[in-house]
Amino acid sequence: ALIHHLAIGNNVPLENISAYLAGAAHSVIMEWVPKEDSQVQRLLASREDVFEHYDQGSFEAAISAHLKIVRKESIWGTVRTLYLLERKA
Repeated sequence: ALIHHLAIGNNVPLENISAYLAGAAHSVIMEWVPKEDSQVQRLLASREDVFEHYDQGSFEAAISAHLKIVRKESIWGTVRTLYLLERKA
């Protein structure tokens, strides 16, 4: 669960994360943690929520610019989703 720390905790745009991951590895397993998750709520507790594009649709669009979504699975009992991604050829 790295995305929410980079995007919310450090203001790194989702597009930049996608580009970096595509350059770093052929395959990536990534966990999407939405705003409704308690850990994201904790990050937002001490700051203004200016992350209007931090949602699953925007995440998938940003990721799809550099990586192919091979599979995604909801994680039972949570609001999180696990993704298997591969670098686009």
